[in-house]
Amino acid sequence: MNTMNRYRKQGFTLVEIMVSIALLMATVLAVMGVITNNAAVNKSAREREIAINAASEQMERIFRDLPQNVDNYKGDTFPLTELSFPDGRPGQVSTQVVTDPNNSQLRQVTVTVTWSQNAPPVVLKALRRTI
Repeated sequence: MNTMNRYRKQGFTLVEIMVSIALLMATVLAVMGVITNNAAVNKSAREREIAINAASEQMERIFRDLPQNVDNYKGDTFPLTELSFPDGRPGQVSTQVVTDPNNSQLRQVTVTVTWSQNAPPVVLKALRRTI
């Protein structure tokens, strides 16, 4: 018995070491899962921010132009050449201009940005007077 106590004081048993390693591995895997999930969420938010900026820029172009030129943007579609999405996916900015049925001087301007099958498009709408 005296020999057993002397060895016990010198270190840990194999079972204790194995349990410690198992707990450490479970903790590391949980942390890695959180990090991976955060990276995906950050990427999605960054892409959405780029798309919102592209839509806002197109809407600003339309509103900076003369009011009578708003109809020139009907069906305007162009690729996101000035933007570079992290994985290089092609994006598209499209513009629709529709005359308000109640007032012929008003146009409803809709700018839509799409860049992925999985991500919802960004849509901005505004009214623009033509005169």
